[in-house]
Amino acid sequence: MLVVLQEGTAAAHYVMGGPTANNNAFTLGTPATEIYVMHGETAAAASYARRLVKEKDAGKPLGPVIDKMNEMVKHYEETSQPLYCAKKGFVDEVAKQGEKMGDRLLIERTDRICTIRINRLEKRNALSPLVFKELIGLLQRLREEDEVRCVVLSGCGEKAFSSGFDISDLPVDASPEVAEAAKGDTPLDNGMKAISDFPYPVIAMINGLAYGAGCELAVTCDIRIAADDVRFSMPPAKLGIVYRWRGIMKFIDVVGPANAREIFFTGRAYGAVQAREMGLVHYVLPREELTPFVYRMAQDISENAPLALKATKTIFNRFLHDERLRPHDVQEMERLRYEAYRSEDLKEGQAAFHEKRKPVFHGR
Repeated sequence: MLVVLQEGTAAAHYVMGGPTANNNAFTLGTPATEIYVMHGETAAAASYARRLVKEKDAGKPLGPVIDKMNEMVKHYEETSQPLYCAKKGFVDEVAKQGEKMGDRLLIERTDRICTIRINRLEKRNALSPLVFKELIGLLQRLREEDEVRCVVLSGCGEKAFSSGFDISDLPVDASPEVAEAAKGDTPLDNGMKAISDFPYPVIAMINGLAYGAGCELAVTCDIRIAADDVRFSMPPAKLGIVYRWRGIMKFIDVVGPANAREIFFTGRAYGAVQAREMGLVHYVLPREELTPFVYRMAQDISENAPLALKATKTIFNRFLHDERLRPHDVQEMERLRYEAYRSEDLKEGQAAFHEKRKPVFHGR
């Protein structure tokens, strides 16, 4: 059996002894019936990789560990995708497939402009903790390199900018421990912060629907430009979810209290023109004009003085990040969210979403 580790991942770090280890493969010396391409994006993937090596060195049977790896493959196939399997004889093909499937973000750099596309077409570019993990890491690298002067954020395909946070990753009947952990900075919070704190302007090129956290993702960007056939919605109330207070505050800053109330209370979907009238987007263009318009603006931005761009964005952020809530206000809002996550209404909202029917809420 050959186990191929993706360089720079947790699995490579644990097995090879360093996060940038050049040796990214090892052979277990067992009957080679399968090939594993391990991306190690989860602690479990890294743990099993390390265990395989230990069991082999100790001369123990590897069957039980391999069975567990097969279970992981099945379990994570539609979510984090840490492992991929194939029959012997397709090492190169499998490695390429694994690399492609593991890329939740597609990156393109031209001059001083970096384009980032969310690459989850099968889930309408839904967001997840792993998407934000990749985004945070990428923006940190761009910050350290300090060569890119403008980022364009979009979704792959033409149907979705982002359909929001993957509903399968939302907690149901959260335990007190989960609720306590959720009070801290979540991957969603950290991902949004990575965008707002990126030193140069970020443009949202909204090429498809922007729902829920996907809509907040667009609102977090400095400039929002949309195709004329896209739709926007904040449907948490339809799912029995109390949205994060940081996200709600962001909408209040962008569209004002009156429009924010309507957007969140109704959960309606708004067309691009109405979204522009509300202040959700700056420009609305025919789809065929969207890309050239966005990159003309990105080019204009990238040609400006970098120190001036960074200083100006910092000043804007200082005004917008002014803390207006007292500690007990935050505690009360977190309590309300916790109660909602333990409610029957949340379970009903998620069930109705998966069954494609209208939910029946009972207020409990």
